[in-house]
Amino acid sequence: LELTEYVCKHKDTISSKLDHCCGLALVERPTCLQGLENDEKPAPPDHPPKQIINEAEACQSYNEHPDEHLESFLFNLTRSHLELSKLLDVEIFLRYRDQLKECCKVEHHVECIHGGEKQLESLVTKIEEVVKKNCEQYKKIGGYFFQNELLVKYTKIMPQLPSSKLIEFTKELTHAAEECCKLDNHHQLSCALEDTDKVIGSICRYHKEHHINNQVCQCCDSPFITRWECISNLDADPDYVPPATFKPHVMDHPDVLCSTDEHIVQESKQG
Repeated sequence: LELTEYVCKHKDTISSKLDHCCGLALVERPTCLQGLENDEKPAPPDHPPKQIINEAEACQSYNEHPDEHLESFLFNLTRSHLELSKLLDVEIFLRYRDQLKECCKVEHHVECIHGGEKQLESLVTKIEEVVKKNCEQYKKIGGYFFQNELLVKYTKIMPQLPSSKLIEFTKELTHAAEECCKLDNHHQLSCALEDTDKVIGSICRYHKEHHINNQVCQCCDSPFITRWECISNLDADPDYVPPATFKPHVMDHPDVLCSTDEHIVQESKQG
């Protein structure tokens, strides 16, 4: 509530989109503010702003005022990169904090921080490339076949899951692609990460109640970006032993394959 009060008190200098939310009752303002879209990224100033990470001064600033230094870093990060999601902002913030804890102990701390900064840049680039690649594939083959590719991938990773759950989770991921891939590059990354986080969260909540397998367990114990990377990079479950005989569920009702409703035929092939 203190943050909400501050934002509304200084709304004219913060954003042009705050009037509606700040006009609501005090208890309603936080939810309204959380749902606001980002402002358009401002035009670059005449003089370029200071870099987000000042490698030469970072350790001195952090050692003298650690909280203020980290808060300033997060503020400058979110202001300079509106295209990033809240999840990625927090992940970068946590990794930068951990880098400072390690680098500021060593003699060549500037080189250490520089290396850490390159790792953060590589992280963002990698995630952008994954989102771009998935969107290109979604647009190329369409939602149904995109979901089928996800079904193959996640069935190998989590063969213990019921087919209904595999279809549910991959359908949600496909819906995320449908919603996010039509956006411009400025909003695409944030949308994809936010929506994917919900699906990964659903998978991990299911795993907590119904143990899936050891490799998923290891991934779900990690923070979002790490668990997203972890699950995305998993191969087929090495501990899974398939049943001796297998009969596709569709063969329980082969008549559905002859249905005149193409939607029914497609769904039966997936399950």
